[in-house]
Amino acid sequence: MASLTDKLKELIGYKTWQDLLEDSRDYLVAQGSSLTNFNEGGVLRTTFTVTSKLIGELHMLLLDVIKQGYVETATGFWLDLRAADQSLLRHEATAAEGEVTFSREDAAGALIVPAGTLVATKLDSAGERRTYTTMTDYTMPDGEAEADVAVRAMGTGIAFNAAAGVIEEILTPVVGLDAVTNGPDWLTSEGTDEETDDALRERCLLRWAELSRGATADAYRSWARAVSGVAGVSVDDQHPHGPGTVDVVITGSAGIPSETLLQEVQAYIDARRPQCADVDVIAPEAVEQDLDVTVRVRPGTDLSTTEADAEAILAAYSVADEDLDITPLGPGDDFVQAQVSAKLIALQDAVDVLWTSPPGNVAVASGQLFVPASVSVTVEEWEDE
Repeated sequence: MASLTDKLKELIGYKTWQDLLEDSRDYLVAQGSSLTNFNEGGVLRTTFTVTSKLIGELHMLLLDVIKQGYVETATGFWLDLRAADQSLLRHEATAAEGEVTFSREDAAGALIVPAGTLVATKLDSAGERRTYTTMTDYTMPDGEAEADVAVRAMGTGIAFNAAAGVIEEILTPVVGLDAVTNGPDWLTSEGTDEETDDALRERCLLRWAELSRGATADAYRSWARAVSGVAGVSVDDQHPHGPGTVDVVITGSAGIPSETLLQEVQAYIDARRPQCADVDVIAPEAVEQDLDVTVRVRPGTDLSTTEADAEAILAAYSVADEDLDITPLGPGDDFVQAQVSAKLIALQDAVDVLWTSPPGNVAVASGQLFVPASVSVTVEEWEDE
């Protein structure tokens, strides 16, 4: 079946400059021209080549312009215009918010953690850290050794959705504070990147499902994705809890969604669902599994670089990475070990991948989400056995 691009080429009579050059030669022959020097480097061939290339560039420009008129092929600003025709706007990047835990060894007396206190993640393999600031003053009363304090990321994007235990530095000295950390459920609102063309295009196409009477599964997907921060949606509209019930399972940019995101999606759908539908927006059940893998590389390979690249690949199956061609696992997506191994073996100078955990594929039901409980990557030089 011809692609949309092929059909558009046929519509405008698209030709490459090589096609145009051959057309020019055939035209001369058909007209009985006595000019025969059409060899490369000849004056006639050079003149027609330059002209054909100029016209060929106009054909490419025309094809690019026509593509921008269709949702399936529009990009960037042009896709924004097509989305606006359907009253849709591209989701902007947002900053992560959550609570970090400050602790002190001497709990005697009250201690004020002032607004604007900066905390940060440990340095990553690229020598970078993510910084967060406390949002309000917080007073630790006499005898309180630990306190959960609200913070906001100093930048936008999913990169600030730090994993548990990664925030561990206090950049703003506060006399009496000794340590800071973040727990597994520290996020109250996920940080998100600007919506990609693919995600916005999907919302544009799902928009038509909202025009149906009642509500189809695609309508619920469209409503859920209308809320910024929703990364994946799975809909069970086969009356999971009795007649009229629907479960909408969502994931956020950090995997398991925050309570804030669940409430926002629930409110959005409740304002649009049929009155006879009983809809629950829920988080998927986490299927936790340790990821423990060894990557063998050729002698002389930079082990630390390979380790960092391998960790980034594994992380991308939970949180999208715009630099990697990996789709994060969503609700109901199985963990297929061979697919992950293929990405790891593609690393420079990698020759083998050995899994300690999981020992094989992990099956995931529609209302579940594969979640790495821990990630361990070992890189070692391969030796001929």
